[in-house]
Amino acid sequence: FHQQSDMLAETLQTLGCQQCTAGIPGHGDIVTFRMAPTQSPSHAGITIDQQGTIVLIHALYGYAVRAHRLAGHWQARLAGVYHFPGVIA
Repeated sequence: FHQQSDMLAETLQTLGCQQCTAGIPGHGDIVTFRMAPTQSPSHAGITIDQQGTIVLIHALYGYAVRAHRLAGHWQARLAGVYHFPGVIA
């Protein structure tokens, strides 16, 4: 799906999202992921802060919406962090 361009990042920026240059997600941020190391980001989720732990909320094809700690497998695939305008953390 987005193997040749970063369409996901371009779309988020068109919607007014600002990329977080520190790359550290916080409450209410949109995060993007590479599903394979050589591909452009093609998956996204929203992060929330639950008592100091960053939790990823997202859905995968064929599965229900999930909420789990942003670590391990998903942390390794993190490609970008974006702030949505108007969201107060």
